[in-house]
Amino acid sequence: MAIMNRVGALLYNICLFLTIGILFLALKNFNLEDPNATIDYSYNLKTLLLGFIWAYYAFGVALSIAALISKARKKKIVFTVLIIWFWVLMGINALFIFIPDVLQDQYTTAGWRYSIMMITMVMAFVPALGLIFHQFPGTVDRNYLIKQIKDKVVKEQTKAKSYCPECKFPSEKEWKHCPTCGAHFSD
Repeated sequence: MAIMNRVGALLYNICLFLTIGILFLALKNFNLEDPNATIDYSYNLKTLLLGFIWAYYAFGVALSIAALISKARKKKIVFTVLIIWFWVLMGINALFIFIPDVLQDQYTTAGWRYSIMMITMVMAFVPALGLIFHQFPGTVDRNYLIKQIKDKVVKEQTKAKSYCPECKFPSEKEWKHCPTCGAHFSD
């Protein structure tokens, strides 16, 4: 049995590619020993990183729309929680990356901004996967379905069979007498 359908697999691969790309680019100039000493990126690297981040936002919009129109499962509390969780993390990410002027000075250093960006992207990966697995389930294996249907038909046939009222021997509806005890069946 497949875990995801084709749309889900496509969204999963895009999400994984963007998350790994953002983490790789964010860690490129990141100073692990002292995050506050992290230098700002070169123009080309920053442009590439921001391009990946914008692509992740576009992916989030596409995932949200696809999950909303998906009819695989009903939209219940799990769906709502996953969508809200995903977009809250994207909002925090956007705040630290694109609007750092509204934050206190200690959070505007390159180390803090890129730390928060990496953390929110990794955390956003979790609800994105949840949405993908929840709203784009894979197809059920055909042989499994056939076996389930056969089992159900056999159960229904055994329930529908008639039995002799005297000896409980299985009998057919068109029989007039029981072949084992000879009891007469009423119509």
